Amino acid sequence: MAYIGEVVGGGRTTKGKAFLVYGVSVENNQNRLIKAVSDSDTVRISPLGGSTTNNYLQLPPLTYNAIQTMNIGGEAFAGNGLHTDDVYHIHDDPSEYASELCKILKGWGAKPDKYNTPRIAAINDRKYRIVLGIVTSKSVSAATFKDTDRSKAILISTYTGNTVTPEPPVFRHFTDITKTIDIEGNTAQELANSLFEVDPNFVCTAAAVYRGVKYSSVLEWEVAVKNLFR
Repeated sequence: MAYIGEVVGGGRTTKGKAFLVYGVSVENNQNRLIKAVSDSDTVRISPLGGSTTNNYLQLPPLTYNAIQTMNIGGEAFAGNGLHTDDVYHIHDDPSEYASELCKILKGWGAKPDKYNTPRIAAINDRKYRIVLGIVTSKSVSAATFKDTDRSKAILISTYTGNTVTPEPPVFRHFTDITKTIDIEGNTAQELANSLFEVDPNFVCTAAAVYRGVKYSSVLEWEVAVKNLFR
């Protein structure tokens, strides 16, 4: 069975709103020790209560921001580790997002686990511009996608192998590792739920949807999560 590991991506909702998604797929029940927790503008990944180890990474328990949003005319950012915090601080010209993302990912390198899990990241500037990036133990790359179709998400994942031998992607062109899926919904919760149904090994998914501002007290980005376990 194909094993995708972690995924990030983005697109446009059924009504045309910009969104980002994130998901974690694990290879067996013993590793299902994590959950996604949403705040007003952030989604973080945390160990389940009572966990003493993070078997998924074979490291001590780790909490990291998976989605962060800027709610004053800003962007949304996603990633599968501590590097997400650095990606969140990219505020240059949008035409430079891909090159800046590459610099950050190269600086972090692949994760220090037994699989050399790639670090992946995504940016959505709410104007239908999506930037995806990945760093493996051998290479780093990023690409920009514009004007994506509605009810579609462009994704990249950390693995391309199976549950027995997870393998980081090997590619010549960035589009070799992207995948476009159908995704339904207009709210963050609907999108998180829709992504959760894509892979039977997902233990948690999350989404951020740009909804604009009608009143100053309303956040521009809405976030939500879906968990296998609480």
